[in-house]
Amino acid sequence: MKPIVKGFLILASLIGLFLFGAFFYTQFLVDDSLRNLEITLAANHDDSATQSGVDRYAYRNILQGLVLEEAAKEQVNFKTLAFLELALRSFDKTSARGNYGHEHLYLEQVRAAKLLERSFFSRIMVQIYEKIQAWISSLLIRLRGGGHKQSLESHDLDEAYEYSGLPLLDEARAREKRGEYSEAETLYRTYLKFNLSDRDKGWIQTSLAYVLMREKKNQQAEELLWEVWRGYSGLKEADVAQSLLRQLDRLRAGQSQVLKLADLNQKGLSLDEGSRFRLGLGYLASYDNELARTVFLSLQHAANRDIRQRAIFYLGLLLKMAGNLDESQPLIRDLLKEQDINRDLILALNVQLADIYYQRGEADKSLSAYDNLLVQSYGDSTLPDNLRNAWMALAELEKASIYIFYLHDIKKGNESLERAEAMVPGVREFAEVMESLYHQPPTHLRDLAFRAIQQGQIRAAYDLLTKSLKNNPEDAWALSAFGTVSLLLGKIEQGLQSAKRGYHQGPDEYTCSVLAYIYEILGQPEEAEKLYGEALVFNGDYLPAHFNLGNVYISQKKYEEALKKFTNLSQALRDANKIIRAKTFNNRGYSFYALARVKESVESFQRALTLIPEFEIARRNLAAASV
Repeated sequence: MKPIVKGFLILASLIGLFLFGAFFYTQFLVDDSLRNLEITLAANHDDSATQSGVDRYAYRNILQGLVLEEAAKEQVNFKTLAFLELALRSFDKTSARGNYGHEHLYLEQVRAAKLLERSFFSRIMVQIYEKIQAWISSLLIRLRGGGHKQSLESHDLDEAYEYSGLPLLDEARAREKRGEYSEAETLYRTYLKFNLSDRDKGWIQTSLAYVLMREKKNQQAEELLWEVWRGYSGLKEADVAQSLLRQLDRLRAGQSQVLKLADLNQKGLSLDEGSRFRLGLGYLASYDNELARTVFLSLQHAANRDIRQRAIFYLGLLLKMAGNLDESQPLIRDLLKEQDINRDLILALNVQLADIYYQRGEADKSLSAYDNLLVQSYGDSTLPDNLRNAWMALAELEKASIYIFYLHDIKKGNESLERAEAMVPGVREFAEVMESLYHQPPTHLRDLAFRAIQQGQIRAAYDLLTKSLKNNPEDAWALSAFGTVSLLLGKIEQGLQSAKRGYHQGPDEYTCSVLAYIYEILGQPEEAEKLYGEALVFNGDYLPAHFNLGNVYISQKKYEEALKKFTNLSQALRDANKIIRAKTFNNRGYSFYALARVKESVESFQRALTLIPEFEIARRNLAAASV
């Protein structure tokens, strides 16, 4: 064998061994939650105009997995767990009132701590492995002719799922949060039968896979995640699928640990308190929260003080995660009264208690719990400065949100922000949070409801509007929005009556358009046309009324009027959002086609696709018109 060939083979073998070693090291010896954190962090600032909003829930599932993963560690880091939990709460910006950007700050703090835990060698190995993995992924994408192309959701004409699908998706999420995974699976599968855009389909598939993991249908979850990974190569859906595949590996490891301990228990070998506690952690790691709760419940009178206290802490945590705040609160409160509690556990308990009060809307009690956290962390001389500052900054930041958004005390809120900034100087993410809190006015319940509607959280919007109308039953916009939400939840008569009340209470372009929209859905185009026209009398530039009126003309086969409407809109919207312009050209093309002006319809569909190449309805219309 020639020396040059021999040398090449030796070099190739060494590279192969290095890659295998790097893979083994990063997959089995390094905490890979850092990569999942980075995926979630990247999603936090994604404001792409083509995103429909269903993606955010997929990232939330990753974060929830990180919380359970941290909680299941035998040597749990209570600070990391507290930061992850608060990030999970504030990830939902509708329910977490005032938590603008908090999750990004909390996740960055966890990421920084995890980076410090890694040795220099670990960081180098992980970086090399991730760069090689990214290169291989890009190579595969090029070999298969590019990644999965994005597709745009359209709400035009035949998109009936806009009215029935959102409540279905909202109900699936509600069932999932309550632990009713079988019901959630059925609802997700039903939602996938709607005419979804490709982007929405990928995100919903990842949500379905997460539910399947919770049901221990690991093989089905794995197949679905690999399907998403292959179909969406190079896109964020593939990153989420890969993250959930990593969670699935840890889930299987946790289930294996549980099987060994449970097998000993079934054979009549009594497990000691330590083994039972590890069994509870194993159930946590394998997403068996109810079984974990049963184990920790049996340990709340354990002889070992540390095990007993931690078991009670986990009981409170699991109850809180399941939404049972009234049961969780006394457990945590009473545990805090005990003597000789681990220092880190005391701090974590104060955060848990404060968060429970916060979620229950008991602002004063939440402030008191955060004050206790400040006293405990400030008065502990054994606490490292960076750890003390992190706990104190967390407390002051949460206090600032409560002062500003619940108690409307801007002065005290700013004072808390200034103290928090002094504890973590120079942190870019903290400066962003401060900026948002300084300039964000106290949020009205009605405004939160509108945000919930935009995010597809129909039940949350319904609850917020119900509370808002108790405070101000004559609020015309709240009445109209309540009408829309009621309709989406299938409460048709209630929706119609509420929209009528909103219209009569304060007729304007919005209340007229909402009532017109409901009449349009109910198949009464004449009433809808009249009300959209009235809306335009109030505000001749109100885009929703113009666009929807054009759709009403199409439904009545008034194609000349529709063509005129959409032609005028296409000229007036030259500087508008590309999505709106593309929809306008699509509907203009539809009107041309209905008038047998095929050449002009083809040109309009092409204009729509020039603006948004992934516009599937326009693509189908173009194909039909070109035959």
